[in-house]
Amino acid sequence: MRNYMEALQHGHPMAAARMVRRERYAWPGGYALALVTTDGGVLCPDCVRDQWASVSWSHRVGCSDGFRPAAVTAECDTDEGVTCDHCSRVIFEGFSDED
Repeated sequence: MRNYMEALQHGHPMAAARMVRRERYAWPGGYALALVTTDGGVLCPDCVRDQWASVSWSHRVGCSDGFRPAAVTAECDTDEGVTCDHCSRVIFEGFSDED
């Protein structure tokens, strides 16, 4: 897959997981990427890479343990800040309307 929009259109959870594992940023645009899990959690690229065995296993057996992939998201998809549910790293800073 060439860009994160293709992963969204493809609709396969492991395609999303593989993209976040390989790429930290979306192309085009350069927005930070994150993996959304079936329980509504979010994982940063480092945790997807470090916990790949858990992500893959959870997908194969259908276990919703916080690692089962659902989709990929990018910083441009939200105005809110997002942190990784595994390591607590800030993935997206978020935007505010304050001047």
